[in-house]
Amino acid sequence: MVLHRSRFRHLFPAAALLLAGCTNLPDLGDAAPVGLEDADYPLLIPLDGTFQSDPPPREAGAQAAAALAARRAALLRRAADLQGPVVDAETEERMRRGVAD
Repeated sequence: MVLHRSRFRHLFPAAALLLAGCTNLPDLGDAAPVGLEDADYPLLIPLDGTFQSDPPPREAGAQAAAALAARRAALLRRAADLQGPVVDAETEERMRRGVAD
C-alpha cells in the first residue's frame, strides 16, 4: 500500500495535540505571592498619544537632512585638514640630516 502525503497530512498535527495532552504539568503550589489573590486589579492607563512621540515624517526628514548636512560639513573640514603635509618642514630637514650622516 502506497501512502500519499495528502491523505495523512492532518494526522501529524492531531497526534502532536494528543501527545501534548499527556504531559504532566508541574505543581506550582504556593508559587504566587501572599495576598495576590486579594490584590486590587491593576490601574489601566489610556494609550491615547502614547505612540505619537516621534515627530511627523516631514519633520523627521528635515531633521535627518540637517544632521546629514552637518556631518558632511564636519567630514569635509576633517578631509581638508588631512590634505596638508604629514611631516612639517623642520622635522623633514632633521630627518634628512640624520639619514645623510
